[in-house]
Amino acid sequence: MSTKGIIALAVGSGLLAIGAAPARADVVSDGGFEINTTTGLRLPTEYALWSGDVVEIVTARDGIAPFEGAQMVHFLYSTPRGPAGGVIGSELWQIIDVSAYRDLIDSGRALADAEGWFNRVGGEDPDIDTQFSIVLSAYAGAPADFPGMWKQSELALVEGFAYTDGDTQTWEMATTSMLIPVGADFLVYRITSTENVFDDAFGVEFHGHYGDAFSLEITEVPAPASLALLLGGALTMSTRRRRGVTG
Repeated sequence: MSTKGIIALAVGSGLLAIGAAPARADVVSDGGFEINTTTGLRLPTEYALWSGDVVEIVTARDGIAPFEGAQMVHFLYSTPRGPAGGVIGSELWQIIDVSAYRDLIDSGRALADAEGWFNRVGGEDPDIDTQFSIVLSAYAGAPADFPGMWKQSELALVEGFAYTDGDTQTWEMATTSMLIPVGADFLVYRITSTENVFDDAFGVEFHGHYGDAFSLEITEVPAPASLALLLGGALTMSTRRRRGVTG
């Protein structure tokens, strides 16, 4: 028998309990980039691999230590080929297998909660970009067909943002939540570093932008109607020092 808990939303100074849920399980593969499942340079076509624009997996760099573990992702360029003007996001994607939740999804009671942490270099350069995000989308069909589907065929899409402060000792969290649509066959988890301050067309697009500790948990809720406050791309931002650092 699974352990049950209470899903709650912060409302004002209190909590709004909206129902019981089973114990959570993370369904993102290598969310901390510790086992190097990053293929890069294309949109993904299979489960459990990170893929997308040019990134690298690194240890501590630029005065920034990973939020957890020994490694983190370093966003480099906004395309699989390198820097480009007019393309402002360095994106990494992972297709999530939700087949184990088929009955729950078809009941209309599957809630997906995504969370991740971001950090960047500080300094005096006024062109340093500050925005990161997590995008969660749902699709019907086969993962192999995703590259031809992603721009127009999603059943639902939500996004949560984080704006970094330039303090290399703190990480900012982005979260977003989705009631998974009935009929969804897979989810896509996308993390993005965005050129929201200055669009560099050449050379270094991101001065030192990092992500770590990405997770996605799917739980059951008793009544989809009770989730109105969560829908539409629930956004939560917070600041936290990396794990293992006090203060």
